[in-house]
Amino acid sequence: MTFEEHFKSLIGDLNDRFPQLVKKYNLCVVHSGGGCFHVDYVLNNKLSVSINPFDEDVEYDVPKDKNTKCIFGIYNKEGEQNETFISPFENGLKQLEKMKGEKENGKKYIS
Repeated sequence: MTFEEHFKSLIGDLNDRFPQLVKKYNLCVVHSGGGCFHVDYVLNNKLSVSINPFDEDVEYDVPKDKNTKCIFGIYNKEGEQNETFISPFENGLKQLEKMKGEKENGKKYIS
């Protein structure tokens, strides 16, 4: 399978498995180099989140279902990691939305 075929397959899998979550949270698949793919979530104009299934180590795939244990890595524009947490996929997305809301209401959760 070529790089492009694999990338399209991951995007298709994400859209097929989680159409409501993709739409609600504006999710997409991104490539960060070296064959590493992530589900991407934009937290704000300075921070984005790379999401991958996690079981003992990071899996460069998309989650299998909404309860898949995932690692959520929050990165700034320079690619520096600010924070990481592990949670089931859907719960982690809800946590990110809460963080986004706190930021919009003036509470500081991360720099």
